[in-house]
Amino acid sequence: EDRSISFPALSSDGDRLFYIEHDNRKRYLRSARFNTDDELVDEITILEVPFTGMMQYTAVAPDNGSIVLLVREGEKGNGNLVLCRRQSETDYDCNTLVHGPGTKVQPRFAPDGKRVYFSSDVDGIYNLYSVDINTRQVNRLTRTLTGFFYPTPAEDKLYAIAYFKEGYDVVAIPYDGLLGETVDYFEGIDPELREEGDQPEDDREGYFDTEVDTDEELIALGEDDSDTDPGDQDEAINPDDWEESDYIGPFSIRPYLLGLLGPVSAFNLAVGARDPLLRHSFLAGVGPSVPDPLAVAYYDYTRFSTGLSLGYATNYWKRDRASGCLNEDSNPLRFVCDDKYSFFESAYGYLRHTDQGRYLTTQVLLGYVHNKIRNARRLRAVEYDARDLNLSGPSFVFLAGDARYFARSISPERGWRLSLQTDYFTRPESKDRVEEYFEHQIEYGVAEGGLAFYLPSFWLNHVNYLSAYAYGSYGPDREVQQVRLNRFVRGQEYEKAAIDHSAIVFTYEYRLPLYWRSDAFIGGVAGLTLRNVGMSVFFDYGASFDRDIYKEDFTAGAYGVNLLFGLNVAYLHLPEMKLSFARGTGPAGEFQVNLSFSAEFSTGVVGAGGRPSHYDNDALIEPFHRSLPGFDGQAGYFRDRRAGGILE
Repeated sequence: EDRSISFPALSSDGDRLFYIEHDNRKRYLRSARFNTDDELVDEITILEVPFTGMMQYTAVAPDNGSIVLLVREGEKGNGNLVLCRRQSETDYDCNTLVHGPGTKVQPRFAPDGKRVYFSSDVDGIYNLYSVDINTRQVNRLTRTLTGFFYPTPAEDKLYAIAYFKEGYDVVAIPYDGLLGETVDYFEGIDPELREEGDQPEDDREGYFDTEVDTDEELIALGEDDSDTDPGDQDEAINPDDWEESDYIGPFSIRPYLLGLLGPVSAFNLAVGARDPLLRHSFLAGVGPSVPDPLAVAYYDYTRFSTGLSLGYATNYWKRDRASGCLNEDSNPLRFVCDDKYSFFESAYGYLRHTDQGRYLTTQVLLGYVHNKIRNARRLRAVEYDARDLNLSGPSFVFLAGDARYFARSISPERGWRLSLQTDYFTRPESKDRVEEYFEHQIEYGVAEGGLAFYLPSFWLNHVNYLSAYAYGSYGPDREVQQVRLNRFVRGQEYEKAAIDHSAIVFTYEYRLPLYWRSDAFIGGVAGLTLRNVGMSVFFDYGASFDRDIYKEDFTAGAYGVNLLFGLNVAYLHLPEMKLSFARGTGPAGEFQVNLSFSAEFSTGVVGAGGRPSHYDNDALIEPFHRSLPGFDGQAGYFRDRRAGGILE
């Protein structure tokens, strides 16, 4: 119940199973032996590393005398290929087989057991390599510009997965067609030892701790203290009873529940659905709002690098409502107005193209947006000089960047992100209503963009975050809207904040983890667990302006601290909770406290786990660096919940 098992590998005689197991403290390479009745005889621990380390891709030699896998003991780095040789029935000797720059993944033994094939991006592109397990000589086997993965050697051919323009295919390469070039990409290989043919010792003594607790060395059948009754086990699975059917994406969609428990979520009742290949994803939710509920629907289709996104949201249920009020709250005639709330209806559709690379990911979205706002003068995010508005027109978005997470990351720790977006509202679809019975066609656009950098500090997992962000309007009717600086700079009072047609803000944050990973329940309550605590100190500096920026426009700033809490409630992995304390400067400065959860209503909302995929080293599990676009943690997506400043 408190452990996870992955990467199983069976010995050739079917007598022993090797697998990776991890809990909240460590990761283990274990081996379990069974008798002819498939009953567990013994279980041993071969190798262990801290939880922040890495263990992946177990492979067993044909003679069952060795195991190879990917291991990283520390918190950072790509990991190394490690070879564990069996010394006795319960003892293995583990040494580094290949280490050095680049990612080294998916090892497999040759049929004769003398070589290990693997995939590596050491020269920038994933290709296939082999290493002699005695001399450690590494040979390059392929040279491609698109990537080779998962080498699977057979007697006469080497099979692999190759990436082409239209996706992934299985390829077969005769052994005499491989390059076989000796390379010195990897460190720690002594050429003299190659010539002598001796087994070199690992040059990092003590790198692996093969000693385990005495109570974990051997668990014999019958000594398990669990209360599971073998008689309660399900009957053996008979593959002959399995039913097969063709894959049809829309008919393979399966629903799942989405959202937080209790009133802390923007969507208290939400249901999502997706098919197993993540081509089709759908979300629908209803959440509390005043005076009417808020409803949201979202659909996404992805096919390799292209996709389609459709979205709709509204709180505009009663269509017979009168128009919004022209008078302010202080006006004695306010009582004749119909409602003090604003209502909206918005929809969008985008065609999307994603180009995901090793060092740069770009995403281009071209679409159409529609916004209907009633009683618009009650809004505070964007202030309109109109009662009601219809805003419709084309939209263009460009996203780019490359940001990396590491163990114990509370933020991207290295990289950058760029975001540019513009919506242009065209006649005759767009119009405003200044008078009760008079509509005026309008035409104008809004543009926004930002650039952020994640720079490492002197300590592990500490991050210096820098960002610049600008927002403004353009076109013949741009005067219809204005923005207040409190929307972009924290700690600013709404009534006193500077207001104009455009705004710009700069943010600096220093981010660091305070506490990481606990297997203890909060207050002794089962299912309530604190995962991590992080902190960041920040400073915002912004200005509100019309067309030109002047030095005197920079009259507002803010400084403060954020506390991040990762929680599991009812065993569900919740989005991070943020508690912010901000003190604004300038005429509108005030002290503010804010508590928030990440709603994550974006393409990431239909992803698994609520965390960026690279948080759990999926970039290594899928070494093509997410070449097939996913739905969580797009590398170029700027409004990440950890982006900081107003970019959140």
